[in-house]
Amino acid sequence: MLAELFKSQGLGASFGEMTWERALEMAGRQPFCLGGRGWNHWTGVRGKDGRRLLLANPTPNWRGVGQDLDEDEWAALGGWSAAWVNVTATLDDIEAASPGISQTILEWQRARYRNHEDPNDFVACRSHLVALGAPNPGQTEPVGFRRPTFEDVEMANRGIRQQVKEWQQARRRNGEDPNDYAACRKHLRALGSPDPGSTEFLGFFS
Repeated sequence: MLAELFKSQGLGASFGEMTWERALEMAGRQPFCLGGRGWNHWTGVRGKDGRRLLLANPTPNWRGVGQDLDEDEWAALGGWSAAWVNVTATLDDIEAASPGISQTILEWQRARYRNHEDPNDFVACRSHLVALGAPNPGQTEPVGFRRPTFEDVEMANRGIRQQVKEWQQARRRNGEDPNDYAACRKHLRALGSPDPGSTEFLGFFS
């Protein structure tokens, strides 16, 4: 119904199931409304703060949720559905049109992070891609372009730097890839640490 309301106003809109990681990715990049079946309630999402969703909750404190939502609350109050306005392409869309561009963007972001420059400055990234002769990704920042940093994930897990350092050292000693993010994520979760997310955070690659 919400998606149809958006469409009636001349907006491209969609409705579907929502995962925690996708909600974090979309938050602040495009407007959407979120409903939890266990919550029995709908809210607007206005952005994110680290790994917390910032809400436009019309009924603050309904079932204990105010104007933000963390991953534990998400797990307790789901499953979740969302209605959203389609305002931008995604990084996957751009990759499908220009295979290999996602890796080029990731390498640029890694270099920017190492040089203490903003790795999520899309205008600067776009200029870099054009200078390389790579396909122009367009004027609008795609959903999925922004990556979390070590500092972002450290907000949820103060010990993550040491955990990653020890894991990477052990992988080198064993002749294994120390930059296999999926394997490191699996290790961190096995330790009982907060999940750093499916997207490699900047600062992980050594």
